[in-house]
Amino acid sequence: MESLKGMRIFLQVVQSGSLSAAGRITGQSPASVSRKIMMLEDAIGAKLLNRTSRSLSLTTIGAVYYEKARSILDQLDE
Repeated sequence: MESLKGMRIFLQVVQSGSLSAAGRITGQSPASVSRKIMMLEDAIGAKLLNRTSRSLSLTTIGAVYYEKARSILDQLDE
């Protein structure tokens, strides 16, 4: 169940473009969102996002994971 929550947070971060925006949308602090992304990355064993203080971008693995996670969650939501 935690992996699904992590996927949803990850998708929200990518779609909103920032940890802060994802936090506002989900009612969490940016630090909490960041921790959840780090936990997801640890569980997967790969870095999904390149994060700097001013920008956020998907890694190559992150782009593949995003598409797969979006497909999985879309199917579950149906």
